[in-house]
Amino acid sequence: MSPKELHRILRFRRFTARLPAVADGEVSVAVAAADLGYADQSHLGRECRRLSGSSPARLFDSWRGRGTAAEIFQTRRRPDAHDLAHEPSRRA
Repeated sequence: MSPKELHRILRFRRFTARLPAVADGEVSVAVAAADLGYADQSHLGRECRRLSGSSPARLFDSWRGRGTAAEIFQTRRRPDAHDLAHEPSRRA
């Protein structure tokens, strides 16, 4: 695992620790993203989808009781054009 990947994972774990506060409206998503070192809210969203397979909104819903964490993390959607455009090239 590269240092950059480790940094992404640890930062995402810090975000998941803040899920209850964001889901309850105590902290905005934009403020949480900035506090954790994401460039902006969309950067957080991309990382969230990349690392968990779910959008931040689906994770917030799981904390609000509209789903379970197991449902959220086990349900993978097919990647769309936006996801594919942000994937690193795998050409040799």
